[in-house]
Order: sequence, then structure tokens, then C-alpha cells
Amino acid sequence: MNHQNKDIVAETYNKIGKEKKGLFPMLNEIYTNTFNLSQPIPLSKQFAMRIIDRNRQNGYAIISASMAESDANHPHQKEKLAELNRQHTRKLLDFIRQHKFLYTPCYGRFVENPGAGNEEEVFERGFIVYANKKNGETDVQELKAFAVEMCNEFNQDFVVLKEPNSPTKHIDKNFHIIMELVDDISFIDVLKNYFINRRKNVISKNGKDEPAGFSFLESYIAPPPQCYSERHLRHLKGEIFVK
Repeated sequence: MNHQNKDIVAETYNKIGKEKKGLFPMLNEIYTNTFNLSQPIPLSKQFAMRIIDRNRQNGYAIISASMAESDANHPHQKEKLAELNRQHTRKLLDFIRQHKFLYTPCYGRFVENPGAGNEEEVFERGFIVYANKKNGETDVQELKAFAVEMCNEFNQDFVVLKEPNSPTKHIDKNFHIIMELVDDISFIDVLKNYFINRRKNVISKNGKDEPAGFSFLESYIAPPPQCYSERHLRHLKGEIFVK
């Protein structure tokens, strides 16, 4: 199945999932042969945080390849940007797999223009990429270099980096620290902070004065596999998921 047909099938399943359950089953964007219509899992669930905590102790990064679809001015532009984001997200996953890092897909859920006539629910996509690798090795310096490389590759403003015994940081394309978070910040707040600052940067770039043109709702990770073959596929790719 070529990428164009995969996108058509995935988009159809996404529409079905949204109609059925109200949320957007983005897992089908990255695994286009797996049609899992389950809802993403709120990070506020303890069992979701447990799998993150077990894997982030040696360091992690949070990386996205997407641009904000809600800022396209025309439906056709938005559709083209959505397709481009799907392609970029799959490409980022390919890069993660080539470097053999373990990862967890993550999502931020927002309401754009809350209370207005054009209110819209949107999602930001990203990956939690761990310093742990599929071969059992750990290399946080390689992860740092990789995160900045992806920041440049997909023209992102910043990525999140957490090294052991060091504060969580936002770093830009040139390894410059643009924000340092407090030591005792929870991972839930780290991810929330990441998604919110991505949205603020988009608003600023578009010349909007009002940074409160959106309301953050929740952070999520990918849903568990629905069958053995899906579980096997995702495990082989290096995903850390709820079982």
C-alpha cells in the first residue's frame, strides 16, 4: 500500500473514531497498517505515568515534527498541512528508529478560540524519546545531539531535554538553553509546558497579541495495542506503551 492510499485509509478510520468517541485516534497516523480506534490515554492516569517513570530516569527528550494546522487560513491549506504533518511525524519516527531509541507517542489537547464562534478542538503531536535504546544501551549525549538535529530537520523552535542530575531544559536549534524548569516539576507539567509553549510561539509568530487564544485541556499517550499482531509491531519498532 503506497503512502497516499495509507493516508486515505488512515483518514477514514480517524473520522470514524472521532465520530464514535469524540477524540482523534492519531495512532493510525504513524502506524498506517494498524487501525486502533481506542482513545489516547490521559497522562493523569497513574498506570500511564508508571511506564513513563520506568523509562525516563536515564534521560529523555520531547520532540515534534508538526506545524500548527489551526493556523492555516483556508480549508485546503489546512488539509495540505495536515497531510504534511502526517508525513513529517512518520519521518521523525523513522529517524527515532534508525537511532534505536525507545519512545512513546504523546499528544496535547487544546481548544482554540474558546467561547468564540470559531471554537475548535485541536491536538499537538510529539514523541517522548528516551536515552534508553533497543539494544539495552543508554546514551544521553547522543540523544541530546539527535534532539537538536530533529529540531533543525523539522524547523521547530525548541525541544525538551532532561539529562540525569540536571534540570529539564528547552533548547533551540543551536543548543542554546531558552528555558530551564524548576527541579521538582512533575513530568505531567513538563509535557503540558512543552505543548503550551509550542502554541504560544505559533501565536507570536503570527503577530497575535493575545496569548490566551487557546485553552489547554490534557496531555495523552498512545492507547494500548488491541491485538497480539499490533503489540508485536509496536514493540519491534521500539515503542514503550501501556500493555
